[in-house]
Amino acid sequence: MRKKKERKPHLRINPLINKMQMNAARKQKPVVEQIDPSVDKKFLKKRMVMVVGYNGSKFKGTQKTKGVRTVDEELEIALDKTEMIHHRNKGDLSKIHFNRATRTDKKVHALQNIFSAKLLIDRTKSLKELCKEINKNLPEDLRLFTFRWTR
Repeated sequence: MRKKKERKPHLRINPLINKMQMNAARKQKPVVEQIDPSVDKKFLKKRMVMVVGYNGSKFKGTQKTKGVRTVDEELEIALDKTEMIHHRNKGDLSKIHFNRATRTDKKVHALQNIFSAKLLIDRTKSLKELCKEINKNLPEDLRLFTFRWTR
């Protein structure tokens, strides 16, 4: 009786791509950051929905564009000032999963435009207090009406 040859499982991975990924992983240095345990317990990272209204006469649209005043940029600045965006995520809205229900062109007003983002929420404050804090950091032609949790 002949012995059956033991077969290795066949992997359908391109060896060149796999080698490139491994080399890239070796070059990356691990990020070591000290996190204060008291701060970690105080803040909760949660996806939030923001209902925003604005007078668009001084805005060049909703979507963030370099060198132009936009609604996304003003919201990001206000959220950063209220410390709801981690310093590593500042400047890149995709890192906080920032989304909007619609986009507007330049000089277009909106009564209720819905935005969502994954934000750092201070557990010691109510949602009304957080909403007031954000509005303090927003310009007069942009207002946050409601601030809610998502599921």
